[in-house]
Amino acid sequence: MYVGFMKKLRVIPNRGEGCVGDLIKVGKRTYLKAPNGKWGIVVDCSLVADIRRCYVDQHMTLRETAGAISDEYRLLPSSLVQQVCNQNGWMRSHYGRKEQSQTYLRKHKKPIKTLFTDYGLHLKDIAFITGVGVDTLSKFMRDYLGLSESTGRRVDRLRREQSRLQLSRLSGQQMKTWNSLLELDVDLLSFKEYKRAVRQLSDLVYRAYCLDNHRKRSLSTHIDHIVSIHDGYWKIKDGCRVRRDSVVPLQYMCHTNNLRLLSSEANLLKGDNSDMSIKALKSKVNGSYQQIQKLNRRRWLLTLAEQVGLHKAT
Repeated sequence: MYVGFMKKLRVIPNRGEGCVGDLIKVGKRTYLKAPNGKWGIVVDCSLVADIRRCYVDQHMTLRETAGAISDEYRLLPSSLVQQVCNQNGWMRSHYGRKEQSQTYLRKHKKPIKTLFTDYGLHLKDIAFITGVGVDTLSKFMRDYLGLSESTGRRVDRLRREQSRLQLSRLSGQQMKTWNSLLELDVDLLSFKEYKRAVRQLSDLVYRAYCLDNHRKRSLSTHIDHIVSIHDGYWKIKDGCRVRRDSVVPLQYMCHTNNLRLLSSEANLLKGDNSDMSIKALKSKVNGSYQQIQKLNRRRWLLTLAEQVGLHKAT
């Protein structure tokens, strides 16, 4: 299936696909089909460079390095990081590391608490931001700040909605869904697939940017697309309905400039009609400060940390 050249794939295949010795590239990493059927990660120059950057240059632990350079496709085992570090003579003594982490956490307790309570971040997110292990961070939160993961989940429900950064209203999984929808080539979708994708992304956009209205949604109050989903996909040619040569992309159809709340009665009366032209919609979206584009959760976390004055431990 993959013999002869290395294919770039969007997901790691299952064990039943491919032949032993096949190479594929998924995301930044290269994977090799092993005799036991598993797709194992290949230790190449890119991976070694990433390990050096995190472990040597940024002084992360083995576990923190593994977490930092893992991607959405596979979690890198810390044992592999240790193996690479041993082979390159990078392993260091961790004597005094615990005391350094405690000093860092006490010094930055205020922004850490802000991220946990005001923004509803989970410990693994704060661990990524700070470079301190989850176990050490959890003990500090519990013993020094009197907070626990369950406290964070309660705060998450109550206060995340009031976050100053709107994207914190989306979970990590919702961000992945957001990105996967924006990766779709809408010109290859059937109308049913297009309609489902528009509705999925519109729901996430409404959660992120129109929260007050989002809470008002009900069986009698619906999200309406001002340029209808129907008109985003179809056009009338010679009196017949045909698919557009270029279907309206999701970043326009699901933009807040194309979303509003309507009563179920008004929405039923509107039907498949549009109350704005596609040209006018694109003009509004292109001139808006807000753009619906792919999200990088890790970059977003670091931006958020910078806003509250928190920097990674050295």
